[in-house]
Amino acid sequence: MVPVHTKAFPSRLSFKETLAALLDALSERHIKVFATIDYTTDAAAVGIDLLPTTLVIFGNPEVGSLLVQDTPTTGLDLPLKVLVWSTVTGETWLAYNDPMEIGHKNAIGHMAGEALVRMGRLLESVVADVSARSHSA
Repeated sequence: MVPVHTKAFPSRLSFKETLAALLDALSERHIKVFATIDYTTDAAAVGIDLLPTTLVIFGNPEVGSLLVQDTPTTGLDLPLKVLVWSTVTGETWLAYNDPMEIGHKNAIGHMAGEALVRMGRLLESVVADVSARSHSA
């Protein structure tokens, strides 16, 4: 089950292909990737079996830093993140939290809210790009 303010989308690609396509889509848009967290490897290091699951953390410091400057608690939600994971049935999914929820949680004003709208459009575009790719891409 996916939480209310989380948007999840299936991928037609394998986990590795989806993760690579996500990183490519971000690179093509000149979006800075701050980190990738490979939950599967970290879990294996402590003896836990976890299906492929990776979090990609990314954003534009020119935008995110202004939001944090305006409302420091947005730093708990930014930079943006997309989670890629596989299911026991072999499906691969991508998910992200709706940036507008960041605004609601942190009482962000109208001007800053416009940045969150742009972030939402970026996430939609990136995930749509990845979701539209096929194995032959």
